Amino acid sequence: MAKKSAVAGDRSVHVGGNAIANNIITGDKNKATVHYERVTLPPASTVNIEQEIAKLRESLAGLNSEDSTKIHNSHRDAES
Repeated sequence: MAKKSAVAGDRSVHVGGNAIANNIITGDKNKATVHYERVTLPPASTVNIEQEIAKLRESLAGLNSEDSTKIHNSHRDAES
């Protein structure tokens, strides 16, 4: 018989500083593998934020997700 976890319910994570380059997961017996590469971001003055947001919207709109309505609503809310 499987052993029950001593901790049940709230699986909130509270970070008291930064969590840069960390992988934070909650749950019982979860495993994760992360591969990442540090990149240098371009200077803010060289970024066309409107163009980047349009690209992001286009990418998100193409997702087949149960959260599509939430994504659409968040875009609408951000514009108002």
